[in-house]
This record gives sequence, C-alpha cells and structure tokens, in this order.
Amino acid sequence: MFNKRFIKCIIGAVCIFILVITLIGGKTILEKKAALEVINNFFQSNYEYTKVSSSNYSYSGEDVVYKGKIIYEPYQGIEEYVSGSSIIKTVYTYEEDNKIYGDTQLEIRLPQSHWL
Repeated sequence: MFNKRFIKCIIGAVCIFILVITLIGGKTILEKKAALEVINNFFQSNYEYTKVSSSNYSYSGEDVVYKGKIIYEPYQGIEEYVSGSSIIKTVYTYEEDNKIYGDTQLEIRLPQSHWL
C-alpha cells in the first residue's frame, strides 16, 4: 500500500516537526526565565522614576507630575510633587517590622468661609 520510502519520509517529517516544536518551546521557556530575572533584579534595586497622573485629587483636572525614588534595602519610597495641580505634595513610604507605613503631605485650599 505505502512503500518504505514514503513511510520513512513521514516519520522523518514528524521527527523534524517534534524537534522544531521542542526548540520553540525551550526558547520560550528561556525567554520567560530571562524576563523574570530582569524583573526580579529591577525590583531588588534602587531606582528613580517620573509619574504622570490624571488624578482625582487635582484642583484643575490637569495632569500632575511627580518624581519618585525607591530604595530597596531597607525599603523606602518618596514621591514629590513637580507640576500640575494636586492636593498631594509628598508621599513617603517605609518598611518597619515587616510592615509598610506611609506619610502623605497634603495642601488643602478651602474657601475663607470654611473652618478646618
């Protein structure tokens, strides 16, 4: 029905297909492992960043820009207001006794007829 040469070609094609799928799968696993290592290294280091936020805490509805810095060990984070209109001026977070605490400095503008 089928000659031996045809059967060998089918078996060879199947082996090549399995090899290609294995190599692609192995490459994907290595890429994911490398990506996880980069992410892990990033979160275990100090870094600075800029955050642009369309905040509900803005007086004017404009974007608010903050500059931030993270210190990994012991954990500390500080985010300071740069521009825009926001009641949040500084956010400081820190770790103590395996808990994260935070302090926030606000600027509140009230009409003159209100008491605070």
